[in-house]
Amino acid sequence: MMLNRTLAALILVVGVALPCAAQAPCRRNLESGFSYCPPDGWAIRQSLDDKFKTFLGPSSNILTPNINARDEDDQGSLADHVATSIKYIMANFQASGMTAVKLLDQTEFVTASGLRGIKVAFHVENSSKGLLGRTYQYYFNGRGNQKLVFTGTVVELERNTFEAVFDRAMKTFQIDK
Repeated sequence: MMLNRTLAALILVVGVALPCAAQAPCRRNLESGFSYCPPDGWAIRQSLDDKFKTFLGPSSNILTPNINARDEDDQGSLADHVATSIKYIMANFQASGMTAVKLLDQTEFVTASGLRGIKVAFHVENSSKGLLGRTYQYYFNGRGNQKLVFTGTVVELERNTFEAVFDRAMKTFQIDK
């Protein structure tokens, strides 16, 4: 009986310790009241006009994968904010240089710390540039009326690889004290 308990405890410890040991330590990107772990090896870009940093993935001739952040002031619920944002994007996509946008999916997204947000996926096209892309937006409540929006963008052909990269980064999102 004691041997069974010891064996069960050992399996539990090894089962938890091995995945933790295999993970590289996170170098958190500290921003204004929030942080997350950007993908390893991604370059940082921040110009004077940018409130938050943009992270750039492996260079591409067509579209370099990237994650950018913005905040918006909205007294409404997060779900209402997302609905309003989607409606705006669908009505005004030409202003961002796109020739077509299709809403693909909207799901709940939960971070590793249990923070609940909303993930939205779009297929985007710019026919004049021959660009087919995929955009993933992650919406979270910030402090007070602040809504935080993180956008990951990649060419359509690389969507399967980079959706997982974007999800991993956003799983580490947290509101800092």
